[in-house]
Amino acid sequence: MWVRDEGSGFDPSQIPHPLELGNRLKASGRGLFLLRSLLMITRLITVFEV
Repeated sequence: MWVRDEGSGFDPSQIPHPLELGNRLKASGRGLFLLRSLLMITRLITVFEV
């Protein structure tokens, strides 16, 4: 499975866990959590296009 995101980028180590009490009702922040929960192997590749 390939997922492509064209957002502004982020540091994956700084993403708060979506199931922590203060994050449960937030409207965003679950994409990587879902991928990591459903897939056996995940790898993030950052590509900068000019």
